[in-house]
Amino acid sequence: TKTEKMLTQMETLVASGMVDKGASASAEIAARALSLEKANLDAQIAAAEASYMKFFGAVPKNLTTPPSLLTAADLTHIQRNWNRAPIMAQTAAQVLSAKQSLLVAQGREKPTVGFKAGMASPMEKDERTTYAIGLEVSWIIGDGGRREANTAAQAANLKAAEQRLKGAKLAGKRELDTALSRRTALTASLDTLVAQEAASQNELEIMWSQLATGQTTVRQLIQAEEKAYRTSDQRISVASELLKIDYEMLASSGLLSKRLGINTNKTIIKAAK
Repeated sequence: TKTEKMLTQMETLVASGMVDKGASASAEIAARALSLEKANLDAQIAAAEASYMKFFGAVPKNLTTPPSLLTAADLTHIQRNWNRAPIMAQTAAQVLSAKQSLLVAQGREKPTVGFKAGMASPMEKDERTTYAIGLEVSWIIGDGGRREANTAAQAANLKAAEQRLKGAKLAGKRELDTALSRRTALTASLDTLVAQEAASQNELEIMWSQLATGQTTVRQLIQAEEKAYRTSDQRISVASELLKIDYEMLASSGLLSKRLGINTNKTIIKAAK
């Protein structure tokens, strides 16, 4: 590994008198610390591979970071249709259901009016057949106020559903704005880190070539190695966070299932702004 190569070169330089032994000892501690951190990361990778084998029954081969499925057109669609998200449709449907329940309850408080038409059979043989046509009114009394109580309960349910819809809209818009802002910041950071990573690798190559001539000390080289490692690690973390936000936005908007070819067969209801 690079660390082992560095320590070997350091021992050679110490033996030749080009590097002070005290300085080399300090540099070795830093190098060993990096090796320990790498060992911990290797252990995490091994644990992840074991989990992969458990769920998929095979050893992972050349796994890479999946590309983002979020396109510029998706971003435009999400910004324009945030109030059509599945959670909005579900909450709006609850409002419609509560309204229907209230109408039913209100209807039960009023008399039931129906049209009655029938033929009265003649009492006598020579009596003319007549028709009885009119209104039939039915009214249930003495229910102890259950109709009024049910209507009040349904009205309360409707109000609660409307409040949930209002809260969902406020939360949905806030979460969208936060995600878009975060995504913009992460994209800018990722571009900067990619450039810094390339510059760090270039610097390392130069310093390695200068180590044998004494233009670069072992401590400087180790510090440069650590800097390059931290930059790469940060770049990976930012890229992962950006990918996570992309997938979360696709999922909350209902577009992820389409990208994955999953047909949900759900009717989308637009929540009023």
